[in-house]
Amino acid sequence: MSISQKVTKYEVNETNYKNFCFPDEFLTGIYEIVKFTKELCERENIEYFIDSGTLLGCVRDGGQIHYDSDADFGINPVNFKKILSFKSEFESKNYRFDIKDSKVQVFNLNYRILADYDDKVILCPALDILIYKPLKEKFFTKYVIQDEQFRKEYPHAWHYQKHLYPLKDYTYRCLDAEPLILKGPNNPKNYLDGTYPAWETKKIYDHKIYVVQ
Repeated sequence: MSISQKVTKYEVNETNYKNFCFPDEFLTGIYEIVKFTKELCERENIEYFIDSGTLLGCVRDGGQIHYDSDADFGINPVNFKKILSFKSEFESKNYRFDIKDSKVQVFNLNYRILADYDDKVILCPALDILIYKPLKEKFFTKYVIQDEQFRKEYPHAWHYQKHLYPLKDYTYRCLDAEPLILKGPNNPKNYLDGTYPAWETKKIYDHKIYVVQ
């Protein structure tokens, strides 16, 4: 499905965020990827957890942030290798499955909008699956993003092992679709406080925002 609206890149803040939302069809495209990936992981016993903006959205807003262009899962290295074997199953749904050293990016090619910047890029609903690896320190274990450059850009994006496990259930809502139950950290506050300061009281988010005109 092609969505005709053009979008422009803006910075979101606590006073203007309500103006910045994707079309319902685009948000539906994100939901479809999340649902498919969740069900595949459960069927194949692949452990994942919600991360980044999806974790923030589930904790603060009850689901998908309407001005976020993707969803985010975390996964450990063993389960990352497992999910790679299902590339063709993703592609059978018309999902592009891009494999990188430290993550998978899944794009729902059934929905797209024209982003009116950077030579008119086509923007598709997406799911980022980031690898988190255990890092043992003197008195505790942390789960950190495997990609070193990403860690430099987001130095607070890590979880204490005791805050990550055991995973617990979160409700993920998106528009009028049936809510999903997704796995996530049992105590996300330390992660959210570090990654999204003032997240409890301000509708902030660290991505650039693509605004429908």
